[in-house]
Amino acid sequence: MLMINKKMNINNPKFLNVYYLQRNKTLQWLNSDSQETFEINLKNNYNLLKANGWLDKTVTYKLNKNGFRSDDFSYEDNIVFLGCSMTMGIGLNYEDLYVTKVSQSLGLKCNNLGLAASSNDTAFRLALIYLKELKPKIVVLHNYFTGRMEVLDTSYARFLLPSHNEGGHPDLYKVWLGTEENLYLNKTKNVLAIESLTKSIGAKFVHTTDADQVKIPLETYARDLIHPGYTYQDTLAKSVLSYIS
Repeated sequence: MLMINKKMNINNPKFLNVYYLQRNKTLQWLNSDSQETFEINLKNNYNLLKANGWLDKTVTYKLNKNGFRSDDFSYEDNIVFLGCSMTMGIGLNYEDLYVTKVSQSLGLKCNNLGLAASSNDTAFRLALIYLKELKPKIVVLHNYFTGRMEVLDTSYARFLLPSHNEGGHPDLYKVWLGTEENLYLNKTKNVLAIESLTKSIGAKFVHTTDADQVKIPLETYARDLIHPGYTYQDTLAKSVLSYIS
């Protein structure tokens, strides 16, 4: 029998969202799309910035009362998106994101739970907390990089990426990351768990695949010149809509 300590609180806002302290704010820079990165790119990648139209174009990040890049959550007919920086839309304006294009095409309110640098672990945790509350008609999980994992620290959710050796257990993370079967199992169990939660509320589950990642062209770049640009978002929107239909 699974025993859960009653003192555990996965609804703690510090765990919920790394951007919680910036809730209800509108920001001009966020995450890898920083002013420092932009100024470095002005010196070193001027032509690429110019080619992508970023010399005189701004980006606005409006965070809701829960710290997500979304309007305040809607409980009307809505669609929930789970994903990382491509779903949160780092380096791009909100109207250019696939979440916006898909929700508008379907006439559904957009509840965007995407968090930059997060993992399939994060997606499951957010699904566990929010799906029964929001009762969406559709849940979209945009596939994550499998080498990521999440560890809840004493005060916040720590995102571990392949470039990191964090969490006080660098050797353990290195072993976990270096064994491909761990990545496959972690991804699979989270996808199946989210699908199960989605079906339990009578919603449709859509999961983008690894093949979708490969097929999407990298023709344009976001303002940070790290993330893919609007052509990626356009293609992803069409892919998600085709799955839904």
